[in-house]
Amino acid sequence: MPRQRVLVVDDDETLCLLISEVLAIEGYDVKVAADAVEGMAILKRLDPAIVVLDYMMPAGGGSTFHRALRANPQWKDKPVLMLSAAPESTIAKGVDMDGRTYFLAKPYGRKDLLAIVQQILEENPPAAAL
Repeated sequence: MPRQRVLVVDDDETLCLLISEVLAIEGYDVKVAADAVEGMAILKRLDPAIVVLDYMMPAGGGSTFHRALRANPQWKDKPVLMLSAAPESTIAKGVDMDGRTYFLAKPYGRKDLLAIVQQILEENPPAAAL
């Protein structure tokens, strides 16, 4: 089975590196974007199995990226793991928690990140795997 691709969109370079390393060690093919614009370009080019998205990026980047993703018929069902230090109730005010959008509160541990990514991918297998 080919390695599942994960797109990480976060403006925190250190956090991107850590997430990328943790997921890569577990066999995921990880691509990183520093902002929503770069994330959208990578999404269009590589169509990852899941997007790991920081909610609190400058200029509303996380919520704007999420809305653009859901507005596009090609990606409306793409699973998204929303990361934030804000409570989930705050995120839910700015993001439609639509059943394909999951939440992980910062700070979180390596095991928590891996467990939820695996859970999301099991619940949302790529179309080719169906």
